[in-house]
Amino acid sequence: MAASVDQKNRDNYQCSRICIVEHGQRALTVGVANVLVQQGFDVTLLSVGASDADAADQLLEDAVVREQLTVPDAVFVQLPYAARQSYLAYLYLRDRAFDVIQFPSSSGLGYYTQLAQRQGLALRDTRVVVHLECPEYWHLQHGGRLIDDVMVLDRMFMERRSTEIADQLVSQSADMLVWMRSHDWNVPQASCAIDDFHDQGSDNDTECSRQRVEANWLELYRRLVVQGAADIVDSDVSDAPLVSVCLVHFNRPQLLSFMIDSLCGQDYTNFEVILVDDGSTLPAATDYLEALEPLFAGRGWRIVHQQNAYLGAARNNAAAHASGEYLLFLDDDNVATEKMISTLAGVMQRRNVDILTCATNVFEGDGAPPENVATGTHWVPLGASVASGLFRNVFGDASALIRKSTFDRLGGFSEDYGLGHEDWEFYARAVLDGYQLEVVPEPLLFYRVRGGGMLLSGNTDASLARSLRPYLDAVPAELQPVLYLALGQEHARHAAPAGMFSPSVLLGLIKAFAGSGGKRGMLTRFIRVVRNQGWSRAIKAALRYGKQEI
Repeated sequence: MAASVDQKNRDNYQCSRICIVEHGQRALTVGVANVLVQQGFDVTLLSVGASDADAADQLLEDAVVREQLTVPDAVFVQLPYAARQSYLAYLYLRDRAFDVIQFPSSSGLGYYTQLAQRQGLALRDTRVVVHLECPEYWHLQHGGRLIDDVMVLDRMFMERRSTEIADQLVSQSADMLVWMRSHDWNVPQASCAIDDFHDQGSDNDTECSRQRVEANWLELYRRLVVQGAADIVDSDVSDAPLVSVCLVHFNRPQLLSFMIDSLCGQDYTNFEVILVDDGSTLPAATDYLEALEPLFAGRGWRIVHQQNAYLGAARNNAAAHASGEYLLFLDDDNVATEKMISTLAGVMQRRNVDILTCATNVFEGDGAPPENVATGTHWVPLGASVASGLFRNVFGDASALIRKSTFDRLGGFSEDYGLGHEDWEFYARAVLDGYQLEVVPEPLLFYRVRGGGMLLSGNTDASLARSLRPYLDAVPAELQPVLYLALGQEHARHAAPAGMFSPSVLLGLIKAFAGSGGKRGMLTRFIRVVRNQGWSRAIKAALRYGKQEI
């Protein structure tokens, strides 16, 4: 029997909008939805993943609005499954007005939505409830399980962060909250335990237990609605900090022109640009740099020339000439969105973290970027997952906003010539040293993919060894070979196996790409699957093109 209906309560809460996100746990989500809608709340039940009907669905009140999470039109999200579902949930929720959103803790489904809410980018008037299920790490400890896929590390990180940053945490048992604290989880101050809706015991016991559970959930939601969302204070425009854009360039004047145009079009005014030319040799490059001098002089920007020393040294040189409180590192082949600097600077002030990376819109070719950053292929970093970061760069692209004080204390980027991963190494060292890194889940940068770029050239052993250094410094010497082994085995799993590029396979790939009719993003998707899931998965997906896109 549901909680009794009180007409006065219905009138009080009829304007309160609740969204309950479900991914399994039908008995719980249906039970909570029914209790709330019967008391006058406006309830939407958002299903993520498969939505096959079960017995709990037959009990769902007609007044509950059912919706299924889908991919927005003209958007392709190239992420592992758990992160993809979390990001799609954010895309669905960010422009909707809910007083409370409830997520399950499983796989960190609310992770990106919660980041945006805390950063003041969306859902400022919303409180987020996370219902704690048994964490995956708990199952590892108590189920005698091992991990055979690094994507499990992603899920464990998202699950933990979603739990720790919830406005309200609800556990099925007080014992689980005790377990979390004993394993150094930052349990939110607003946390409680409410029994599940499972039927247990005799009929009378079951009915009494159910009424108690319903009353507890109803009281929780009434309190959340009355409290409202936490205030997010924006800094005064007059207090906008100086941002130093550290831009590096080498022999790509045509691409650099797109980046310069995007910087001239920023809606944030208190920034400087330090452009370091890393020893360009092409006449077109030197001519373009000379042509930029009047523009730079008029804006108080600087062009710094150096002998070719590669990315780490060039970025450090730009930072050495910077005067700003924040450093924004950018590459010459990418393009900033109009709100990139203002968004990152605003979040940095509100969140008081050390490093901000962001989502990107990935595009192909040497021309101008797409007109709309909201469509196309999105890639979103995972964030400060130390465990996942051992195996791949989950922290973010080199285009990041970093406090200059943090950058200086960390000693800047390493300066290995001819190697990549200087950003990966820097972020790993920062996180391992206790600095705070967050991801802004909005695409603020157009990331260009082109032939001959570092993304296409693959991850060499030397570059991977570079990214491993912070981890080697963090463990005893006796354990360091284990890290080399773990990263080497994971890298080998992603390498193309022998015979993968036989004539028949190559012919199939040619047909697949030709069959795409030049569809925008096909190559980008292929490359991203190679990086995230390995050659075998990418080639199989490409060969299936027509039946199922990559």
